[in-house]
Amino acid sequence: MPTTQTSTQSIRDFIRRLNTTQNVELPEGDRIKVCAAFQRGDDTTGVWPARMKRALINSILLGHPIGTIMLVKPAGASNTTNHYILDGGNRSRVIRDFLEDKFPITTENGKKLYSELSEGIKAEFANKQLSIMEIRILRSDPNDTIAQMFTNLNTMILALKDGELIKAHGWQGDIPIIELAKMLVGGPWVTEESEAQFVEQHPFGQAILDVREKWYNTFPSGTNDERETKRCDNIALMCSYIVSSMNSDLSQWDKKFTKLKRHLTPENDLDDDQIEKLLQRLNTFLDIIQEVNTYNDLFKSRCGFPKKTQVFSIWGALIKDRMTPDLRTKTVTFYNNVQEDEDLLNQWRLALCGNGDLHVNQGKLDSLITLINTM
Repeated sequence: MPTTQTSTQSIRDFIRRLNTTQNVELPEGDRIKVCAAFQRGDDTTGVWPARMKRALINSILLGHPIGTIMLVKPAGASNTTNHYILDGGNRSRVIRDFLEDKFPITTENGKKLYSELSEGIKAEFANKQLSIMEIRILRSDPNDTIAQMFTNLNTMILALKDGELIKAHGWQGDIPIIELAKMLVGGPWVTEESEAQFVEQHPFGQAILDVREKWYNTFPSGTNDERETKRCDNIALMCSYIVSSMNSDLSQWDKKFTKLKRHLTPENDLDDDQIEKLLQRLNTFLDIIQEVNTYNDLFKSRCGFPKKTQVFSIWGALIKDRMTPDLRTKTVTFYNNVQEDEDLLNQWRLALCGNGDLHVNQGKLDSLITLINTM
């Protein structure tokens, strides 16, 4: 069970610990970081609009409670390990940015930056006390402790998404499946340095990057891939592809954190055969889609991923080892004909929602394969 310690600290002292680049003399163990690995936004940029920022500053000036800022240290951390903000990242950024004159508040005398306030008000603000809880995760705690705490503590207006939970769960970079998903998704999750290191250390490193490039060419990310929630969602989706292939289980092709988390442990890694099979399946999956005429119209990419129902019969047949050469040929023919034959299109839609829903299951896969075999 995690240990906790609660205290109060002035805004001035808290921000001094947060602005570590300006206080290099501060001991490592006293420093605080907004950990982008399990917070929305990055270290410097949050997701609050201007009205929420102003409301927080006004609440502080009026002496209203703004909640406890929760700091965490991971299992095995030493006294010199930084604290990371588990809950309160946006509040911390807003306070810091206000002190740095990055946005104004509305006063009786118009809009004012912090530096434009009276000395008395500035001193009063800087001396306001924040409630701080320091949490230490123990080695005996479950691997998903931080993700679970983040879920339970999250009280923001923006709903917590499965991808954000998976991002939080893998914040220390020690979950092999999540790290593989990040490398396959690419973008903000990897750097040139991490790619080079990955290729050097992983026996399938270059093959994985080749699949990623092929995925990019098949499912362009478009202009919305910069959204934080969608970036996280893509990690969850790729994890579902990996886990469903790893276990050849259609029910595990699901991005929900509650379904994936038991597979996302430091000990659960793909062996060479599983990685080779995953890459083979992903390559075949992408090849089949590219062979379909005007596939960009049929399998529309949403921020780099296709709609699950559109590719269900392809990925389902692959992970269940039912994609024979004959079925592959018929699958391409089927998807070509669907775009021109309204009756076939209706049959496809009926097979996808056989029970009045769009959930994927073995029965629907059987119906789809039967339909495709009529080609």
